[in-house]
Amino acid sequence: MPDTILAYDLGTGGNKVSLYDAAGRCLNSVFVPYETRYPQAGWHEQQPEAWWDSVVGSTRQVLGRADPASVRCLAISGHSLGCVPLDAGGRVLRDAALIWSDKRAAAQAARFFEKADPPR
Repeated sequence: MPDTILAYDLGTGGNKVSLYDAAGRCLNSVFVPYETRYPQAGWHEQQPEAWWDSVVGSTRQVLGRADPASVRCLAISGHSLGCVPLDAGGRVLRDAALIWSDKRAAAQAARFFEKADPPR
């Protein structure tokens, strides 16, 4: 099999992985969704383990009919502003990560921008 590229889009609703040939033709594509939890109004959380499971599962699916040794490049994008705290051993400290749409810090941000001097 000729050289291929794996492209990942870790989005708000799930992970999409696509396999492309060197000319940019899509050879295979898979989307694996994951859940967003809303424990309270304005709280938007996802499980980092679900992200990982989605990446692993979608990769296995998309490479099911391809030679993994043909992959020469990974292209990766993800939803912004996600923070996953880890311990010294690299283990996730919380089972829930806040995602970009979470509103918990709105009050603190408002106070900060009230005091900030934008031109300065």
